[in-house]
Amino acid sequence: KELRIASYLAKIAKVRNSPPKDAGVSLLVVKEKTKYEARKTVDFLIAEESKEFHRDPLGDFIIFIANGMIFCQHEKVTIAGKNAKEILDTVLRLNLVSRLDHAAYLGRELMKAEIALRLGKNYFQDRDLNFGIY
Repeated sequence: KELRIASYLAKIAKVRNSPPKDAGVSLLVVKEKTKYEARKTVDFLIAEESKEFHRDPLGDFIIFIANGMIFCQHEKVTIAGKNAKEILDTVLRLNLVSRLDHAAYLGRELMKAEIALRLGKNYFQDRDLNFGIY
């Protein structure tokens, strides 16, 4: 995919006889060309990570990617899908979690798996995605 886009940008540069700026396509995958200002806030709390861990009585999940899909394996069922939302919606519909912190954890891990799948990265549950030098 990158090769096709790079070839297209090279052709634009040759035809215009200038760098392929504002060509409508980009090789930027993680970084964006334009950075937007964040909203200004007045009062806020500093977020704190909870150090407590409570196992969900309804069971644990193993999350992995294979064959272009995300798999979410529970002792009762294995759910497969292409994105975090549809998998988490299915988990919630089947009442496979009983704790809000567990549902939040699943959402984070499934989103990491989706990002890894989209970017062609490896995904390992409970580990940060590897973006090289960043």
